[in-house]
Amino acid sequence: MRVGRLLVLMFILAAFVLLLTRWERQFKLQKHPVFRPRHAGDNLTTYVWGTPFSREPVDSLIKRLDSDEAEVKVKAAHALAHLCDPRAATPLLSLLGDGRPEVVAAGLFALAKLKAKQALEPSIRLLEHPNPRVRAMAAFALGELGDKRAIGPLNKALGDSDEAAKYLAKRSLKKLLVLYKVRIAP
Repeated sequence: MRVGRLLVLMFILAAFVLLLTRWERQFKLQKHPVFRPRHAGDNLTTYVWGTPFSREPVDSLIKRLDSDEAEVKVKAAHALAHLCDPRAATPLLSLLGDGRPEVVAAGLFALAKLKAKQALEPSIRLLEHPNPRVRAMAAFALGELGDKRAIGPLNKALGDSDEAAKYLAKRSLKKLLVLYKVRIAP
């Protein structure tokens, strides 16, 4: 009898702890700077999530990608990356043609997190970009996309002059070689 009561009490305690940790994670997420405006005039993402499976946050963030300000585009791209909505892939591709390196890098990051296959060819082309940050993010994106066609360009990117781009190319190449079980001759 005592063992049964003890088990019930332990079950209730475990359920309470689970609910408490879930609530704490949700509360922390609402406080995350990506999802809250920095000041009253910035209404980029007052509360990105909205209701579960809501289309409103994604649609409003996609509209922000057309802004003239680089900071707004970068924030919107990062928020879309965290929301993981595939509808954002096509609008994010437009960021890759922007002239500002921070916008292009944010677009590459978001497309990599969405695993958008249509970003493969632009990412390969961006390995030749003059800005090292863009080249590094292109190497990262190719690793995240996981396409076999990126092995050759990543191998070429190992000779990059920038250390970060070289490191991310090496990391992505290792990831693809393991994924496709390709052996390199010694």
